[in-house]
Amino acid sequence: LPVIRSNDGSNEHLKVDYTYTGVDYQWYKNDTLLTDKTTDSLVFPISDTSTYLCKVTYDSLPDLVLVSDTVVLPSPLGIVHSGIENIQVYPNPTKDILNIRTGQELKGIYRLEILSLTGRSMLIQSVRGGETVQLRLSNLSKGIYFVRISNANSSFVRKIVRK
Repeated sequence: LPVIRSNDGSNEHLKVDYTYTGVDYQWYKNDTLLTDKTTDSLVFPISDTSTYLCKVTYDSLPDLVLVSDTVVLPSPLGIVHSGIENIQVYPNPTKDILNIRTGQELKGIYRLEILSLTGRSMLIQSVRGGETVQLRLSNLSKGIYFVRISNANSSFVRKIVRK
């Protein structure tokens, strides 16, 4: 998940670029949970030289955790990208075939999963960065699912509809 940075001259502002109802936010500073920071944004002194990230969980899917890009301070202002946000999932909704295109900037092998609304893995396979994968979803019931593409450092989740 991308993190947008800005500052007002004395404070640094971080905001997870992911607004969705029914989610919880947990911020970490230098890998330590900030128990009092539970919104999509965070403010701290501009002189801070820590590492921050945010974990986002769905109330209805507590086992599905989205992790923001890591922000290492100090660094230039702007959006911090890992490249994983450039994944395309289409057509959505779909009747049968779902295409997933990973960006050329993604390196290595990623785990691709189709998850039910309860978080159960319906399909698991590997995908390489820069590939386009076609998935046949005809064995899935009509409904809402999630596509998750992840590796040890980042995760991408997109809601899909099988009609």
